[in-house]
Amino acid sequence: MRAARVPVPVVVVVLLWVMCATAPPAQAQAAMAPHPMATPPGWMRETLRAEDLAKAGKRLEAAAIYERYSETVPWFPAAHYARVQLLFEAGRAELVPGALTRARAAIPATAPMRREAAMFVLNIAEMVPTLPRAERVRLVAEAHALADAAMTADPRFGDALRMKASILTFEAEHLATDSARKAALTRQADALFERWFQLQK
Repeated sequence: MRAARVPVPVVVVVLLWVMCATAPPAQAQAAMAPHPMATPPGWMRETLRAEDLAKAGKRLEAAAIYERYSETVPWFPAAHYARVQLLFEAGRAELVPGALTRARAAIPATAPMRREAAMFVLNIAEMVPTLPRAERVRLVAEAHALADAAMTADPRFGDALRMKASILTFEAEHLATDSARKAALTRQADALFERWFQLQK
């Protein structure tokens, strides 16, 4: 049974994290317990600064804000992947592999956090209209790796199953080069959606 999936732009997801404008010392930010719904202090301020720069066409400067923030709060997925999206939009795709590697190394290897990271990566693949196919393939491979890690960490974590199925569905619809491959990916996605559905009972 397939569940409906609605793509969410990265900028929308990032804004969901915007909840606190005051920044305590860096040690306090880094000490906050990592959790998908946790929002480190100072995130709103830095997000607004980065958005203003991006609107002015200064995407690399905006990306640098997120890079510095991720150095202070390395476990926070939104900062890492907001930077990745801006690097693509600035035409600096050569910097993306290193940024993805850094994010994967910094984000905790728990099922909820890896699933959250996979969501961000898939959203970039979906929502950046100028992304070349090769970069979209790279992002989908990264999203798969993160979702697989989430499923390994907790095989009964339903959100990870649904995330993996969503990645397979996107790959089938946008990257599969022949009907046989598309059908195989769709079957895998349907099987995972069914497993997710069974877990809800």
